[in-house]
Amino acid sequence: MKTESIQSLLNAMYGPQEEYTSEQLEVIDTLNINRFDVSGEIIPIVPEELLKFPQLKSLSLQQCVIADNFIKVLNQLKNLESLSLYQCEFMEDASSIFQLPLLKNILIESTEIPASYLNNSMINSLVLSNIEVNEDIHFYVDYLDIRRAIIHNWNFLNNKIGLLVVSNIQYHESSELQNYNGPMKVMDDYSPTRIVKEVNC
Repeated sequence: MKTESIQSLLNAMYGPQEEYTSEQLEVIDTLNINRFDVSGEIIPIVPEELLKFPQLKSLSLQQCVIADNFIKVLNQLKNLESLSLYQCEFMEDASSIFQLPLLKNILIESTEIPASYLNNSMINSLVLSNIEVNEDIHFYVDYLDIRRAIIHNWNFLNNKIGLLVVSNIQYHESSELQNYNGPMKVMDDYSPTRIVKEVNC
């Protein structure tokens, strides 16, 4: 494998090999791909290698530049259920990725995407971290965690949200949250698992 993150995983599972069998690759359902190695050096990523993992359900991309060739590959991952994006950059329209049939769990951190990518999605879990929300978003989501997002547009509160998770600071600074009637958990700003307040839960 030319993608170092994938090669490291395979080495850990099976030991170094020149080639891996389809049976070995088929059991892998989770991959984490980072564009940088531990020393910070850029390493090559070959998106087409993802297609060798037909059972891939969870994919984490870190600091990846997502251009047309990458988008075409991601759209072929029909079993993908969870996608995490950390400090990634989209170079082309990637809205089709977020409409994959099984994709229900999305984490977006320090990655700018147009709100339209998420429009009309039916999502189990959406976590937005270190990104700004400026546009209207229209979706159905069972679990929405925005406690580390910067919110300028609260219109998404009009969507169907199963459970909204916010920070204590957000709650006290936002009249929109204080007037929100849906299920909501207000979390401690310094202890990520401590619940400060529950509303309609």
